[in-house]
Amino acid sequence: MSDRIFETALSPFIAHKENLGYNVIVGYTDEPNVGNTTTSIHDYLEALYNNPPVGISPPHYVLLVGDIAQIPAYSAGWHVTDLYYFDYTSDNIPDVFYGRFSATDTSELMPQINKTIQYELNNMPDPSYQYKAVLVAGHDWAGHDLTFGNGQINYANDYYFNSSKGITSNKYLQPEPSGANYSANIISNINAGVGFANYTAHCSPNGWADPSFTVSNIASLTNTNKYGLWVGNCCLSNKFDVDECFGEAALRAENRGAVGYIGGSNSTYWDEDYWWGVGFKTVTAHPVFEKNHLGVYDRLFHTYTETSSDWYSTQGQLIVGGNLAVEESTSGRKLYYWEIYHLMGDPSLNIRFVPEVDCQDNVAVSNNISNTTDEYLASSSLTASNSISGNSNVHFGALNSITLSPGFSLNIDPGSTFRADFVGCYKTNTSDPIEPPTTVSVPTLSQWKLIFLALTMLILGCIFVYRSNKPIIKSA
Repeated sequence: MSDRIFETALSPFIAHKENLGYNVIVGYTDEPNVGNTTTSIHDYLEALYNNPPVGISPPHYVLLVGDIAQIPAYSAGWHVTDLYYFDYTSDNIPDVFYGRFSATDTSELMPQINKTIQYELNNMPDPSYQYKAVLVAGHDWAGHDLTFGNGQINYANDYYFNSSKGITSNKYLQPEPSGANYSANIISNINAGVGFANYTAHCSPNGWADPSFTVSNIASLTNTNKYGLWVGNCCLSNKFDVDECFGEAALRAENRGAVGYIGGSNSTYWDEDYWWGVGFKTVTAHPVFEKNHLGVYDRLFHTYTETSSDWYSTQGQLIVGGNLAVEESTSGRKLYYWEIYHLMGDPSLNIRFVPEVDCQDNVAVSNNISNTTDEYLASSSLTASNSISGNSNVHFGALNSITLSPGFSLNIDPGSTFRADFVGCYKTNTSDPIEPPTTVSVPTLSQWKLIFLALTMLILGCIFVYRSNKPIIKSA
């Protein structure tokens, strides 16, 4: 969905998506059946969802192209939201996965297109950066960072972003030791290249508060050809109705920045952000995996007992994966979270964290393929040039995968060609045992001193906080 001024710039992006096997439908706001108001655009998208063209399924993903002057956003009181373009069943939950390339002109759009295509084709000089991460628990004056912030980051690191998953993680916990220079080190990590960066604490439209990482830092980044997904579980960092928020700057930056940014268009809260990450469970500095209470990390990696219906691996799916945990909770802000969390970037883009396995274009297959537990995913659609013998366990789904169920053989007719265009193949095993972390991190002596000092200040009345079971806002 785009303003007409971007038509030429979008041509290579549309061709790229079609080459990956997507059916791409483009609507421009100067078309009479589309229009340039929230109501007319919503009605066009809803009609497309309920009555797609013959031979095409209802849209799975919608990408809005333009800033709010080109593609308006809904007003939801104190914040803007794109949610209501995509709720067709009046349950306050989007029926498609969505994102936005926010741009006021082609100079702001082209970096987003170029970075997305390069990432999706895995066409970087050194793609190994994709298996590096930055995980940050930011500072909170009231002390919630020690449980909510550290707990979320510890969970992400202990279960997923670690060497057992082939990932090198740079973890920053609170309190920050004297002389640790968190801010400078985080920016250095970003410059070296990371596939994923996650910050939880206080923010503003200008960026992450403490450790500081702001719009001005993005302009001087040097992470050319090393773009990843950044997530800000914090207030206002995706407030895209200001001149240029942090999320917009990260995407618009040419030859630097991010390929996607997830964040809030309004204030976020400690409880809900914690659940968004780790699932609806008791707040602790060391949460444990619970198969019936999944958070965004669980749905992204899906390496334990999750069924394929709980797999959320594209950028657009991750917002839903996190918000489903809030939806499961006792929060009174369920609708609010659906409204405020937005993706700047392509919602259909798969995020890579699992090292690739061998996969070739146009492999002639004359034998049957058997497998018991593994699943092979590709960054593009998988097709067979001739027929595949019928079996209900063969699945071509939104994850662009073929699922081989336990004990199942995939019978391919002799002479068929099994293709994976623009290859990026990944192997995941969904039968791994759940292995809780065998070690936990505890504060050092100097950190205990800082904690004791903070507690003393609380007792003396220098700091006033709400009890943790009450709403705790994360505004800076």
